[in-house]
Amino acid sequence: MSLKGIRSQIDIVDEQIVALLNDRFQLVLQAGKYKSILRDAAREKAILAHIHSSYIRKIYREIFRSSRRMLLRHGRFIHK
Repeated sequence: MSLKGIRSQIDIVDEQIVALLNDRFQLVLQAGKYKSILRDAAREKAILAHIHSSYIRKIYREIFRSSRRMLLRHGRFIHK
């Protein structure tokens, strides 16, 4: 496969990743309505336990941080 072909495949995967992240963030907003704590460290740890790549774990940590910021910004986190 040529570099152009590889980059085309990467573009397709990137589009899928963006769509899935958008779906995830919409679900996070919905979940925020029911959460009693902003950060569930046990849940984050459980998710990270299934990820063996340190690079991908770093990405997920940023996803978690961005999710918390989004909940606070959109007023979707209701502290009970």
